[in-house]
Amino acid sequence: MGKLDKLKKIKPGGVADDAFSQVEKAKSKFKTTDDYIKSKIEVHPDFRDWIHPLSDEEYKQLQENIIEEGCREPLVVWQVPNAETYYIIDGHNRHRVCTSNNVHYNIVVKEFVDAAEAKEWMLLNQLGRRNLTKEQAAYYRGLIYNQRKSDPKKNLKRGNSPKSQNDTSGNIAEELSKQYNTSRAGILRDGKFAEGLDKVGSVDPVFKRQVLSGKAKVKKATVEKLAKTETNKIKEEVNKIKEAKPTPKATTSSLKKAAPKEAINVANVPQFLQETVNTHRKVVKANKQDEQYFKSLGALELCEQLLAKVDWK
Repeated sequence: MGKLDKLKKIKPGGVADDAFSQVEKAKSKFKTTDDYIKSKIEVHPDFRDWIHPLSDEEYKQLQENIIEEGCREPLVVWQVPNAETYYIIDGHNRHRVCTSNNVHYNIVVKEFVDAAEAKEWMLLNQLGRRNLTKEQAAYYRGLIYNQRKSDPKKNLKRGNSPKSQNDTSGNIAEELSKQYNTSRAGILRDGKFAEGLDKVGSVDPVFKRQVLSGKAKVKKATVEKLAKTETNKIKEEVNKIKEAKPTPKATTSSLKKAAPKEAINVANVPQFLQETVNTHRKVVKANKQDEQYFKSLGALELCEQLLAKVDWK
């Protein structure tokens, strides 16, 4: 066999192909390193503003802690499908402090199908923390309820029947009530609270933050009513709420002056509770998703629990 024939039998590529393969493997491995991922991190305003922000005092304290002790909790990021972009899902404030002060931080990459799933994870993560005000907890539960209710595909994945919107909403509320040890009516009210508070935020974001932090003392029912208020009237209603004087708390002296309540015979309580249950069942059937519906549903669940769990003998 001549030299020319030998040359023809050499497979194209050879060592060059092997070297190229090694380079590609090295590049792929480098793309999984923290240094590479950090270079691709972006702050998306939708994720940044999804969670109640820290106050100036809280941010200052966080900054002092990180500078003194380092960033102990890793940032959570989400790689956008089919892209090399990583959005921060948890740790926006830590990221700001660390990058501004050249402090090392670790990262954890989470996988989500879409932005909606990432946002729900953010809410669930917040609800797992201990330092939430009752307003924040109700708001986050309400956001989860509203988001699941508005996504029929995810409702089917959870096993909810597609028969009607009311049936689906009830299933979601029931599921969340068990998860967070509250009532179904409470979850439905949380949904209205979140909807109303988002409307507040659309015209007065500072006041929304004050409500969530507990600094602005506003009744939950007042915010719930705003869920049904027309957009062009929200600002007027928010101003009324801000100008309203808080109801004074009952003092010891005023309680002493109150007329004594009539004693109740314990033997009559079960009958009274059953009559109350029957009354509110009729109201619940007659009203759908309005204020009276939520009140009656809550009273109905309470009476049923009392009848089931308490020995009245």
